[in-house]
Amino acid sequence: MGGSEGQNLLVAAKRELQEETGLIANTWQQIGKFETANGFSDQVGVVFVAKNLHDSSEHEQAEEGITDCKAFSYTKLKQMIRDGEILDGPTIAALYLSELHGYLK
Repeated sequence: MGGSEGQNLLVAAKRELQEETGLIANTWQQIGKFETANGFSDQVGVVFVAKNLHDSSEHEQAEEGITDCKAFSYTKLKQMIRDGEILDGPTIAALYLSELHGYLK
């Protein structure tokens, strides 16, 4: 991944975080990437960790179809994956990469 492409992905990640949650992060770090549909597509997902979050009071949740935003502990998230409540591959990959890099315990 080239420098400008990485920067564009970071800009997009910052925009999505604010649009979908109303949050802004002071610190960002790219921790990994994964193939989203190996064998079907060459699309790659990139995972960033956003830290030092604060509310911007600006979001587009209604426009995005988001009706609620909740926070869960990592223990609860793992249980939700085990119970089949979370099936989304990119979410599972991002959580695992976060754990591998020591952000979740």
